[in-house]
Amino acid sequence: MVKKHAGVHPVLYALLQNKQSVTCMRMIEMIREMVPNARPDAINCDFEYAAFATMKDCFSDVEIRGCLFHLLQNLLKQIKSMGLMGSYNSNPDLALHAKMVTALSFVPNDDIDRHVDALAMDLSGELVPVLNWFEDNYIGRPYRRGTGKRQPLFLTEMWNMYQRTL
Repeated sequence: MVKKHAGVHPVLYALLQNKQSVTCMRMIEMIREMVPNARPDAINCDFEYAAFATMKDCFSDVEIRGCLFHLLQNLLKQIKSMGLMGSYNSNPDLALHAKMVTALSFVPNDDIDRHVDALAMDLSGELVPVLNWFEDNYIGRPYRRGTGKRQPLFLTEMWNMYQRTL
């Protein structure tokens, strides 16, 4: 992304044939061939751990950001894999509560745990596994003994939109 003409504009889009880190590495090599001194401040991409890790290895100082569209897509895939898509499409309350899970991306980082707890109290039983999945992958679920929490697959800073939308 480049800030120019009172806006922020993408510089490069890449559609890769697969999600392997070797493919991502090849893309980075091609970028470096085209722009030898490329040192991006930030890279936005979908939630593929191999891509995140490879980009971080190649551009150590870069901020890796997940794409909100892909976060929503991942939630819908999870809802579908849990057999809830019919309910999601036919039950407006369930759909609203499911969307509240991804709305957590607009909450300040320091307030996310409090909002997850409040949301968990309000969710119907069938959406609890969706929230658990979100916690495991994007927030980190608290340890049972109450001291700290597990490392999520994707750090909050990667997907949280709060600072990006100010």
